[in-house]
Amino acid sequence: MFKEILTAHDNVFGLVCEGKLTKIDSEQIHAFLHGRLEGGTKPGLVLDLTQFEGYEKPRRC
Repeated sequence: MFKEILTAHDNVFGLVCEGKLTKIDSEQIHAFLHGRLEGGTKPGLVLDLTQFEGYEKPRRC
């Protein structure tokens, strides 16, 4: 899973990733980043991966 951190800052944003990320998590992070970068500014990014364990393997049908 991931969550946004540093929400009180306009010129920098942060994400913390914990555990294993799913395909849905990756899609949500992608959408989040596009949304934050739409304004034309170039904010800084802080990415906390200290609790990141990798990516969840896709399930087979």
